[in-house]
Amino acid sequence: MINPSRKPDRGSSLGGPLPVAAERPFRAFLSHRYKSPRVNEYFFSLFEGIGIPLFQVDEGIKTTCVTRLERMVRDSDGFIGLYPFPSESDPNAENLREASRYFRLELDLAERAGKPAISFIDESYGAVVRPAPSIVQVRFRDAEVVLGARMPAEEDVKLRISEFCNRVEAARAYGLSRSMAGQDRTKVGILLPPDDGSGTGYAPEHISLIEEEIQRVTPPREAVRMRWPPMLDSQFEAALEDMDWVVVDLGPISTACGIVSYLHGHFTPMLRLRRVTKQIAEESSESQFEKTLYGSFEVGYRKDIVRWTDEANLKDEIDKRIGLINFKSTFFASRDEALKYFRKAALRNEAVFVSYRGADRARAGPIIEALKRKFQVVFDYAPADERSIAAGTNWIEEIFRQIATMPLGTMLLSPDYLESGNCLHEMNEMIAQRDSGRMRVVPIRLRDVPLPPAIRAIQYLRTENFENADQLVAAFIQDIDRAKSG
Repeated sequence: MINPSRKPDRGSSLGGPLPVAAERPFRAFLSHRYKSPRVNEYFFSLFEGIGIPLFQVDEGIKTTCVTRLERMVRDSDGFIGLYPFPSESDPNAENLREASRYFRLELDLAERAGKPAISFIDESYGAVVRPAPSIVQVRFRDAEVVLGARMPAEEDVKLRISEFCNRVEAARAYGLSRSMAGQDRTKVGILLPPDDGSGTGYAPEHISLIEEEIQRVTPPREAVRMRWPPMLDSQFEAALEDMDWVVVDLGPISTACGIVSYLHGHFTPMLRLRRVTKQIAEESSESQFEKTLYGSFEVGYRKDIVRWTDEANLKDEIDKRIGLINFKSTFFASRDEALKYFRKAALRNEAVFVSYRGADRARAGPIIEALKRKFQVVFDYAPADERSIAAGTNWIEEIFRQIATMPLGTMLLSPDYLESGNCLHEMNEMIAQRDSGRMRVVPIRLRDVPLPPAIRAIQYLRTENFENADQLVAAFIQDIDRAKSG
């Protein structure tokens, strides 16, 4: 049965729902499991008649970017978590931690942000998923979640939802949440220590490079150099309020003065850098500071740190992160929009970049359509019809930015493909992303063609070995999952 872990506040009773102001919609960040539409739809339906959440979701189709998630949670009025456990999995400790990786990350964001929050948690998770006491919590049994039927404790759950909606309304009334905060922040702060000769600080040319990239890639944001060393006074607080996000460094100078820890607790969205030597970069070495602040989370924080060694590396990584920060989020408000989203989200949530020659469109088309039946997002650059890239955009830069942020990729090989300079550039960039561990790549051979040296060591698929595109894509998925588990 459902077990609400908190008793109703004094003055309420199971026979009398808490009063709520449901007239005004509010913006809610939705943290959820993509592949559980039944559970997502059920609990979404319970909000009807109580509150009007405009859900903002991170679809998970791009590489996780904590800075982007921090901005989304900050600019929301409340946080809603829907945390089922896969019914086909064994609820042992390892599987529970694996299934809850992103839940625990996003709950940490909600706790640090201090937003009104409610979480619906499968009782299988036990102590593995344990929200802060300030978060309204409902534990449920998966077997009791049936669309079109009422659960035994549904009225109790609606009381918890009422409590949450009242907290949202109260927070907005007292100015503790600003639903349109994102419109007020037009600056990006640069809070980096100067180079002191130790090789851990930032020379003027490094600061200028970061400033130029911010203003080039994120217009109309203004890059602002903040005072170093920072002084935690009213002027600093006022300046911080104007910042959409802040660029910081996790090296010894910054950690010694405590500014990163302060901003972490203050819930300031940060683009986290760390200047390192090539040896440290190759060893993927973590400082004790990183382990202390981020060590509890397998995803997100630690993998999102930009570890850079030279200016070219810094520029490349800054561009990639800014592209992720600016990636458009998804909103839905009506029941129809929500149901459509939840059912779409049941597809695989990895984004796939497809590189192919326009001359091969007839052969590539069925494969692309088969991919779209299995994946939520398939980047198919076809300017003549689908317009994957907006008019006026530098398409070469945009393609490389897409490659840098997508977790999966394939190149559809043919003689025409290998004669195209643009295709070869895409292939080489995808291989570079694969070699750095950012993209899983499975090439597909459309026609008989000698393999380029760059991909001879990579397992590929041949179209002639499959009866149709759906079988080919099934093999593509199998290879991707095999690589993931390996």
